[in-house]
Amino acid sequence: MRFSFKKSSGVLALLAGSCVPASVGVGVTAPAAPAPAPVVVTQAGFEMNANRPGAEYRSFDVAPHPEICRDACGAEAPCAAFTYLAPGVRGPSARCSLKRAVPALVADACCVSGLRPAAPPPPPAPLPPPPAASPRPGYRPFEGGFTRPGADYRTFEMPAANPEMCREICYREARCAAFTYVHPHIEGPYSRCHLKNAVPPAMPNGCCISGIK
Repeated sequence: MRFSFKKSSGVLALLAGSCVPASVGVGVTAPAAPAPAPVVVTQAGFEMNANRPGAEYRSFDVAPHPEICRDACGAEAPCAAFTYLAPGVRGPSARCSLKRAVPALVADACCVSGLRPAAPPPPPAPLPPPPAASPRPGYRPFEGGFTRPGADYRTFEMPAANPEMCREICYREARCAAFTYVHPHIEGPYSRCHLKNAVPPAMPNGCCISGIK
């Protein structure tokens, strides 16, 4: 068979059939391949539009949620990285590939990848119980949960909800033999201090803290 060539519009073309060239327009370019989708790393650590091919030790079908693949990686000791493949890439179902190493990242709209999620920090150790309050030197201890009704010679609102202040005032006043501190919202919006010139019997009551001088 003989081949013949001719120039058409400055372009050499092969003649079809009997090797007649088909004309090609000058200036016509082939369409460029679309650029790959950019890799985006989310706050949750997902590498969107990213594949990490290689180092795979296990692969399995999953529901179409990359979180399942990430959590599976976090639950298996050999796993260092993962790649979630969207449905239709390796079959009709989504697929999870677990990696024993961290392969290089490749931009690919097929997939979501990521590194093994960091283990949550251990819970903080419980604080030791506070030491038992000891009375000041020369002061008797508080009688928590007790009131001593009666024998009041002075009662007043406290500037702060602090039974120490009530006891301190009692110890500074010569007439005071005992006191009762009343918690806020019992006898009004504020705490109150009752100073007593005698020592009434103690009665259980969660309203108050009492004491003897």
